[in-house]
Amino acid sequence: MKSSAPKQTKKVSKPKKVVVNLQRERADGKHGIVGMLSHNGKHLAYTLELEWNDNKARRSCIPAGEYEIKFKSWGGYYERYRRRFENHEDGMIEITGVDGRSHILIHCGNRPKDTAGCVLVGVKADSNKSILYQSKMAYEKDVYPYLKELLNKGKVFIKIS
Repeated sequence: MKSSAPKQTKKVSKPKKVVVNLQRERADGKHGIVGMLSHNGKHLAYTLELEWNDNKARRSCIPAGEYEIKFKSWGGYYERYRRRFENHEDGMIEITGVDGRSHILIHCGNRPKDTAGCVLVGVKADSNKSILYQSKMAYEKDVYPYLKELLNKGKVFIKIS
């Protein structure tokens, strides 16, 4: 019996790493940090975070770096947002893998007092006053649907700089 050589198979390429960028604009130690969230050159929203405070939970922004984002489908924010917004069954967008921190979400809010170490999103920003405007609109129309689509395709990371 003659053995046949195995047929050549197509190369399987690794899935492309999906990275969303959060570029921080200003950090003066007095107010919040305004930034921009984008993916492949597409502007998604302005962001607002707390100032750096040694990575203290609920009192600091997270360190610059790259972190995986995932769905979080439990907890108070999840329950409130599931009732508040359509198509929110998959969960909140959570930034994971931050040393010593957990439950870091991307959500609605306008001022530093609206965040406890999370990332807020808005359509417009005033970096002098550390205020976001039209946060609900940015979250509901731009950020959440876009990130949800990416997450439903595979792993997604956020690079904060």
